Amino acid sequence: MLGFSIRLLKEPTVIQIDEAVSLCLRAYEGDEGLECLVCGDMSLAEPLFRAMVRATALEGEFYVAVNDSEKILGLGLWFGPGKDLFSTEQQRNLGFNDFLGRLSPEAQTWWTQTYPAKMGEFLSYHLGPQGKSNSYYLNCLATDPTFQRRGVATQIVETVFQKAIAIENRLVLIATNAKTVCLDCGVGMRYKADHKCRVNPSSRPDKPPSADVSQVIGTLYTGFKYELPASGTWLTLA
Repeated sequence: MLGFSIRLLKEPTVIQIDEAVSLCLRAYEGDEGLECLVCGDMSLAEPLFRAMVRATALEGEFYVAVNDSEKILGLGLWFGPGKDLFSTEQQRNLGFNDFLGRLSPEAQTWWTQTYPAKMGEFLSYHLGPQGKSNSYYLNCLATDPTFQRRGVATQIVETVFQKAIAIENRLVLIATNAKTVCLDCGVGMRYKADHKCRVNPSSRPDKPPSADVSQVIGTLYTGFKYELPASGTWLTLA
């Protein structure tokens, strides 16, 4: 049986950040949603994940599953009620601004205007005007491929779930691929809606996004009190 514990990292070391970024890259390899977020340039996946991890460690909640050797087996990047990823200049200065600067002007517009506006409308419609801000929002959940299907990510979610229900909040996440959608339903998250958005323009004129990611499909799930079981299998979510 795999032994591990869940820990909230408040001040991760440089080594821990590097380990977390490497884990995300392995877990999200081939993910269509990630290809859209990096505008077709997969060399930008590393700086994007690094910016997400550092911003979450600063103002969000960075949970990890570690074994007895302190190896990170899985992680979850969460923001609690009233907070959001990349919502402050302090967060954006930890790598997001550099990531944004490497995108084409069209891709920058997609990231700063189109994407947040469309997702904001989608979440407000299905969760209410303050729905996201009153929830624990999962921006990234990843398990090292070697340790998937062994309950690692489930326990990360369960840990935050227990924290959320104590103050009568809910969990919210967006899944970006069909495989993940099936897993979400299997562990008790409640399906809410699907959302389609035109893919962001490529940051590299010589490498447009592939045809099969011409649309980003986001499936919204919420978890309320007593809906998420203590066991199950979670893989990578976006």
